[in-house]
Amino acid sequence: MAHLCSDAAAWTFSLPWEEPQRAFRAWAHEGIWQGEPFGLGGAQMVEVEAQLWVANLVAQRGVHSQESVPPIRYGALETCLDKLQGFARPRAASLHLSRLDCGSWDRIEALLLKMLAGLEVFVYDF
Repeated sequence: MAHLCSDAAAWTFSLPWEEPQRAFRAWAHEGIWQGEPFGLGGAQMVEVEAQLWVANLVAQRGVHSQESVPPIRYGALETCLDKLQGFARPRAASLHLSRLDCGSWDRIEALLLKMLAGLEVFVYDF
């Protein structure tokens, strides 16, 4: 299960588990987590149950649009997706994410198709 996070360390995602948020806040506070620096392009995989992981993907600059520019950074998202696919492929994992509405869905979908080709990907509308 993957979702976007902000480099401002703001948590805006509701989950039934506390560990992904705790791990994200510790990562943001300490600046590094299991060798992964905190910042744009960072990806943190947090196991919440056996064979179930939440991917905290830092691909937003701040939380709000600035001068009509959405917070998503597509280059950072591409970097995050590269890390995510590198984690998912050896595990033959399927990926689940909500339709990311923080930017252009066409651009996001193109990155998903490019970076996650060959993986089973489910996108949910909430």
